[in-house]
Amino acid sequence: MSRSSRARTSRSQPAHVACSHDVLYNSVSAHARSLSYYACPSTLAAHSAASRTRRPPDGWDSSIPPTPRSSFPSSNVLPQDHLDQFPKEPGDDLYDFITNGGRNQVTPKRKCLYIVDAPDIDPEIVGLMASWTDPAIPAGSDNLTSAISSPRVEDIAGYLAAFYTGLDVKILKSHFRFKRWGEKQQGANANNRGNIALVAPDGAATRVRFRPAPDGATPGQLNLNDMLDALHASIPPDAFAILLVTDHDLYEDEEDDFCAGRLWRLAHLHRLHVPVQSSLGQTRWNQPRSQLAGISLQRLCR
Repeated sequence: MSRSSRARTSRSQPAHVACSHDVLYNSVSAHARSLSYYACPSTLAAHSAASRTRRPPDGWDSSIPPTPRSSFPSSNVLPQDHLDQFPKEPGDDLYDFITNGGRNQVTPKRKCLYIVDAPDIDPEIVGLMASWTDPAIPAGSDNLTSAISSPRVEDIAGYLAAFYTGLDVKILKSHFRFKRWGEKQQGANANNRGNIALVAPDGAATRVRFRPAPDGATPGQLNLNDMLDALHASIPPDAFAILLVTDHDLYEDEEDDFCAGRLWRLAHLHRLHVPVQSSLGQTRWNQPRSQLAGISLQRLCR
């Protein structure tokens, strides 16, 4: 089935903004410098944390480290970040990662990282979901939503392939699709709550609950746990991990305003987002496009 016109619009290729800067800043953020309790790890500590033995490399010379300090960029600590709220929490080093029994093992039979593009929307429910990816824009703000397109799944795959070296990164060509739930779509009730179906490539349908965002950002949020149920049932046998991208706002529990994603063993559901600067005074962090009103995207590169 062909995609809806809305789905085609959301999949348009984003415009690339060239960066004219010739210097990469990798020092501590201004906010981190203002925190008396935060100290960037020393070069010795950084190299030790990157070692399998938690010891510095043989022949360590503090005056001539084997790896430039720029290989360990400082944390960009912003207000409400985890490091900001829990500054004394112990960090994870390479040794922790290797010895963690809960992580997936890369094996010859399971070494593929799959990426699933955002689900299509069936024409039968385009009317119901039409406004769910168009966030509420505060009065007096510039409407930037038309200038912000969903990232191409090919670009996401390229980024992950560069980061997760050694893994085979593949795009799952078969699409998921949102359809009506049941023989007759009941739609939303008076509180704009209801169910839709997320149909996997093999035709299996999973019920996905939806509700309006408590903060009014969008009229339709999708339940993250229901989305993951559908993803779990479609994991290829050679997958080390699988990632599903969604353009929609998500919530995990009724108490949540929203959530950015969730990672469990083998499966990862993630809503792509653009970070918002702390100077805007927003209560959401890594929020959807509703919180991008009035932000110059060019200012984010500086």
